[in-house]
Amino acid sequence: MHDIALENAKHEHFCQLNANGESATQAYVLAGYSAKGAGPSAARLLKNAQICERIASLRAIKEAQHAESVRATIEKAGLSKAWVLEQLMENVAMAKAAEPVRDSEGNPTGEYKQNLGAANKALELLGSEIGMFIKKAEVGKPGEFADLTESELDRQLAETEKAIGGRAVH
Repeated sequence: MHDIALENAKHEHFCQLNANGESATQAYVLAGYSAKGAGPSAARLLKNAQICERIASLRAIKEAQHAESVRATIEKAGLSKAWVLEQLMENVAMAKAAEPVRDSEGNPTGEYKQNLGAANKALELLGSEIGMFIKKAEVGKPGEFADLTESELDRQLAETEKAIGGRAVH
């Protein structure tokens, strides 16, 4: 990593701006370079190893600062995973409890309602936290694998397993 500011002030300014979210072209102009040909010139700067290392270093610093800020905020607020899970379980219980329906004057009508949508959402969040649900995504275009032979499908599966670094269930 390149933790020390670059000697070229314009390069350093470019890196700072880009690391803070400006596009390379915009960072190039804001750093004091000409707008004429800024796109290709900025792209050329991004091929410079020192520039890339400096931007990566600045982004890493920014991410570390953000993570520390989030950690401190969570600590100050007294939040914990256990607290969130407890709150979700309470939400499920409250949402499933039948509440009396009241008229415009606040008197019970004799009917009761539940908020099962809220209960289901809380249950979904709880289930996701404990790994009960697996997100599924389709790979490829519809029908892309329909005409493949068994051996071609096995080869495709092996390549996919290798790409994701694991072993798929057969």
